[in-house]
Amino acid sequence: MTASIISVLGAITLSRIVVPDSSGPTEGKMVLPYEFTGSMDAISKGTGDGIRLFFNIIAMLIVFVSLVSMGNRFLGLFPDFMGEPITFCKGA
Repeated sequence: MTASIISVLGAITLSRIVVPDSSGPTEGKMVLPYEFTGSMDAISKGTGDGIRLFFNIIAMLIVFVSLVSMGNRFLGLFPDFMGEPITFCKGA
């Protein structure tokens, strides 16, 4: 079932590539987010963006684990349910 859905989405994507949209050009203006002055400038900006993204992901994971831990401690204040403590994590 999942393979059928993925196949349909792939076929639609491929058909959009093979036969592009026939509507006219838009009146909008394309604004590029970066203005590079050379290859080293592009590499350094790309590296900076990648490192910033990496640390943002790490920070979000730390916050998520902390929130789950805080929630488990809060749920630990309640009495046990059917002989098991109430937690977000099964078997923890």
